[in-house]
Amino acid sequence: MEKEKWDRIKNYKLNSINLNSLENEIQNHFQNIILNPNIKLLKIFYEYLHTKNNLLGIEYRCLCWLDMIYNFPTNLNKPFLNEPVYMELGDFKNKYMITNKRTELLNILIDFISDKKKQSNLDYMTVLIGGSFTDLDIKLPNDIDLVIIKPNNLEQYNTDFNATYLYASNSIPKGLDIEFLPESLDKSSFKIFSRIIALGNNAEIKEKSKLHINSNSFKLRKIVELKI
Repeated sequence: MEKEKWDRIKNYKLNSINLNSLENEIQNHFQNIILNPNIKLLKIFYEYLHTKNNLLGIEYRCLCWLDMIYNFPTNLNKPFLNEPVYMELGDFKNKYMITNKRTELLNILIDFISDKKKQSNLDYMTVLIGGSFTDLDIKLPNDIDLVIIKPNNLEQYNTDFNATYLYASNSIPKGLDIEFLPESLDKSSFKIFSRIIALGNNAEIKEKSKLHINSNSFKLRKIVELKI
């Protein structure tokens, strides 16, 4: 009887919200940095998602975020949430520049960072590198998955550090998969959580495939912090 009462309450809440709007709001949290989101809205996310039999990648990741950060329980296999490990650039080169392709990609990144430092009069920039580039079993990665830490003293809408603008203007070189995130790396934001998860895991089922899934598995990948 108690379960039936809860189901009626839950269905009433969900039916009072347009599901397209709800899915758009999940996308909004995935695409934009929203710190300290509304807990009532997150509960609605949870009520909607945890009853679905098959999930899109973004929905799977959202349920993991709700569990790992906000303690909304789920039985899903969850990804690793590992912290970056700092390395000196020289040590990073010695460990990871094991092929010409890797060296070529790192040089592209260093040149890109050099331009950004000149534009903003910075002595260095902090980057987080993960994904296939820190997997030494992959000798010829297609690109470098990375986060560039956006210094707090930059203007909020500085387009030099806006990935959407830079991709639209073809200002990011081929071979770099870049996201700009604030120094706090506050995982209360679904976007920040998602990017850290993407750097630190090799998922069996890739989110970009857009498949509906009911289970996934993950292998840990190192996230390296560099100052360039």
